[in-house]
Amino acid sequence: MGFLVAKATASAGFFYCYGDNRVLHSDAKAEIDLARQLIDLGHVRSAREKLESVRAKSSLSVDLEFRVVTNLGACAIAEGDYESACLFFDEAHELQPDNPKGITNVSVAARLRGDAERALDLAHRALELEPRNGHAAAIIIESFWEAEEREQLREFITSHAWVTADRSSGLVLADVRAKQGRFEEAAQLCQTLIEDDPKDIGAHLMLSQCLFTEAQASLAKGGAAENTAHERLKQCEEAASRAIELLDSTDLDSQLSSALVVRGFAKALQGHIDAALSDLDDAVRADPRDPSPLHVRGLVLMMAGRYDEARDSLEQVWTDIGSEDVIAPLAEVYLRLGDHLAAKKLIRGKFTFENPGPDDLWKAELVCQVDMETDDEDPAWRSLEESLLKRPEDPWLLAVSATRRRSLRDFVRAEEDLQKALSFSDDSGRPEILFRLGNFYWEMKRFSDAADAYAKVVDDSPLHLLAVDLLGCLAEARRLREALEWSRQIRKTRVEVPKHVIDTEAQILEIVGDLPPAVALREQICARPDVNESDRVRLALLQFRAGLRDAARKTVESLEPSDLQGDPRLLLELAKLKVMLGVDGALNDAYAARRHGIDDPDLHSGYFAIFLAHDHEMAEPELVAPGCAVRLRDTLTGEETWWSILDDEDERYDTSELPANHKFARRLIGSAVGDKIEMRDDLEELTYRVVAIQNKFVRAFQETIAEFSTRFPDNT
Repeated sequence: MGFLVAKATASAGFFYCYGDNRVLHSDAKAEIDLARQLIDLGHVRSAREKLESVRAKSSLSVDLEFRVVTNLGACAIAEGDYESACLFFDEAHELQPDNPKGITNVSVAARLRGDAERALDLAHRALELEPRNGHAAAIIIESFWEAEEREQLREFITSHAWVTADRSSGLVLADVRAKQGRFEEAAQLCQTLIEDDPKDIGAHLMLSQCLFTEAQASLAKGGAAENTAHERLKQCEEAASRAIELLDSTDLDSQLSSALVVRGFAKALQGHIDAALSDLDDAVRADPRDPSPLHVRGLVLMMAGRYDEARDSLEQVWTDIGSEDVIAPLAEVYLRLGDHLAAKKLIRGKFTFENPGPDDLWKAELVCQVDMETDDEDPAWRSLEESLLKRPEDPWLLAVSATRRRSLRDFVRAEEDLQKALSFSDDSGRPEILFRLGNFYWEMKRFSDAADAYAKVVDDSPLHLLAVDLLGCLAEARRLREALEWSRQIRKTRVEVPKHVIDTEAQILEIVGDLPPAVALREQICARPDVNESDRVRLALLQFRAGLRDAARKTVESLEPSDLQGDPRLLLELAKLKVMLGVDGALNDAYAARRHGIDDPDLHSGYFAIFLAHDHEMAEPELVAPGCAVRLRDTLTGEETWWSILDDEDERYDTSELPANHKFARRLIGSAVGDKIEMRDDLEELTYRVVAIQNKFVRAFQETIAEFSTRFPDNT
């Protein structure tokens, strides 16, 4: 920029020699002014370097030293280095104890150090010295809110009406209004600041946070508020995106991380998990010191059922900072992964239920689960019992008690507690209690009662998070007319319709015999990116039932049966369909279904029928090869055993099966009846004689006939 870096004497206006240059005191001021401009533009690293250079090379006046140290503190705040910021603000205050800006900054330092009383006193003093000090007013507003001094907060804002138009105090007031539930006012405060300066990063970021707070509150309220929630999540995403766009050209990594976290969480609540995780990964890279991205990432991964990954993220937050906010989600992850001892170690003694609220219901469930799995009662229950004696009509105590009784399998009294909790709860708490009651009925398989409870929470809103659960309850309760109507409302209202909704509607239509629209729905499922082979089998079965044989044949021929091994019953249905359509591969599919569902009598029966229907000649193999069964006789004991040599790469195999790459299988392959097989293990040499070789299909058929009555005595 061409500025000379000056070393000035402590007395303003004096010249000071630096090398061969004579520089004026005003040059240092120009450098500081430039640094301040860089801070305003978000280039805090460049500003900090310039300020450090000025300080190192110049002997500054008290006024300029104050400015340098104050701006270094501002850089540290922007970079998230709060400890250094506090030290800089302390130093600046020592230089000019009566400077209102310095007093305001040490008030900020006091808040960062947790000294709320000193922070408030200093802010009041700064405001006395500078009556329109927006930073001091912001600290006062925030302090009154956190201290729950609601009347003092109201009086302060009323008597200082200018705070709504000031940037610093306006942003803090917007945050407070959002927390008060005054969402429209909160958004308007941010919008006013954005109208004054469309590039105000802080205003866009605060707007996104206020909108997210409103969305969370609407989701918790349920019912028609779900529509508001989804609209606010979209608006939140837009506001955060604008903030991110403005932040991309700055060094404000901490703010960029915050904006990415808000946008990522908003995306997750709209069901866009991969996009959310992408934002959260970017947030981690933007500011590795901030635990929030990892915390939210863990929650989003939990939403997606990816518990191993969720554990890694949440454990890192717990290890790095020991945040209590992470205890409950991390404990649930441990339980989901079956690590009950880790869950017990994490939560034992961390919770009390003396005066519970909605958040404690989750904690109570976790404590119950740990108690059941570790057979060790948590002392928190004693405080619950004592509190219930004192406040028997407290709905949250009753809800926690119901959770406890469910874990003890005292279902009658658990229901009584939930019904009492419902009768004593107010409008704000009733949705949560109804949600718990619906879950209880679902667990008891009382699906109609569960549907009634969920319906009161959903309040006819297809966008509600429980809308799909309500559909499932209606379908399970065989309230098919209601389920069909509700499914159609969900599909009509939602932009992204869950596959389960379409599948449920198709099943209902199949039950009532309305096949053409059922086929159309299954075709919709098969056109989705999340389609799987099971979906295609169900489409083919329905197409055949509807008389669409050519379409069914085309669908069947496009299938990959190996992808259905996890659902052997559906694989058998595919085999039956191939028989009826005359498509090759039926016996292979039936064999795989029997093999992967070896303990299911229906699969044995199905294989038996398809084997008999198979009209192709099956020659017995002359040599042992993959895909056949071989009978061996131990030459020492005379004991005979059948072994199957697998012809696929399936890693799952039974005790009588050998993968083709197994050492013993490799020794057997190529042998003929009568051959002698020698094997050596660590202890002895074993010798076998090949007695018989059979086609695998024939061997499976014979095993089913021979072992069915023994294996399944209740099915003969």
